[in-house]
Amino acid sequence: MTFVLEVSGLSVATDNADPPNCVVKDLDLEVSPGEVVGIVGESGSGKSITALALLDLLPRGLTAHVARRLVIHGIDVATLSHGERRRLRGAVISVVFQEPAAALNPVRSIRAQFSELLTSEFGAAARYSASISLLEAVGLSDPRRVLASYPFELSGGMKQRVLIAMALAKRPAVLLADEPTTALDVLARAEILRLLSDVARTRGVGVVLITHDIGSIRAICSRVYVMYKGRILEAGPTQAVLRGPRHPYTRALLNCILGDRPPKSRLPAVPMADDSPTDEHGCVYVSRCAKATRACAVSPTIDVQGPTGSASRKVACWHPEPSAVHAPVDLR
Repeated sequence: MTFVLEVSGLSVATDNADPPNCVVKDLDLEVSPGEVVGIVGESGSGKSITALALLDLLPRGLTAHVARRLVIHGIDVATLSHGERRRLRGAVISVVFQEPAAALNPVRSIRAQFSELLTSEFGAAARYSASISLLEAVGLSDPRRVLASYPFELSGGMKQRVLIAMALAKRPAVLLADEPTTALDVLARAEILRLLSDVARTRGVGVVLITHDIGSIRAICSRVYVMYKGRILEAGPTQAVLRGPRHPYTRALLNCILGDRPPKSRLPAVPMADDSPTDEHGCVYVSRCAKATRACAVSPTIDVQGPTGSASRKVACWHPEPSAVHAPVDLR
């Protein structure tokens, strides 16, 4: 199978600690053309750091290491210089950041920001025409008014569409969408998710949706990676993972969803983490897991294939949940 994004053994570590503190460890990720893949996990799990590592935009003090493979659209990124990797941004791999109000320059018009993005490729008239076409492609019905506007004159959903249009301007093969529905109302959230799905289907772009919202994952992602403390604990087809979670952490996340629970019923919660150190090879979820044994704390976790035997369904756990399908979870 051909992938537009293939990551194997990606780690991100701090530079100022001895030994280095791994904030992302040995991450594997694959995305096919036209596919929407989700990375889900609670805040601080390393989702956004993973995106920054793929873009070569890590903040000072963090360094990415590739143990085996990092290929984007057929390009072996691990062998490139910093300048060569920089030229891939926008042209091969692009990003839509969360908080559209913060991602756009508040004192420049949308037209000026598009012009800056397209300066090296078009003349003034062609830049304007290309901007119109991009805004129309993301569903903005009055692109000329949008181009003449400043960010504060647009709604949150319109600003997010502008960012998606900018991310697609140079026809990238991979689009990273980092919490693209943050601070949007329910209708705008649904529209943005539908737009990302359409972008993948019609343009053949591989989309990685990074979110803490399992409902968004269920809505548009064909596969999902469940992340905690920089590690992928479970991965597989979205419906299989949500209907039959095998890692205790995935099960705990789904149990915490309100769904259609009776009023005033007690909502289950994932126990607080114990900060006491564990072996660096042990499971990162061990201090919060009711099934944990000594082996979990000191031994490397193992990948367990899913109930169908498919290699695409993996669980990093010594004591995976039974493979029986659970009742569907109401994620509305």
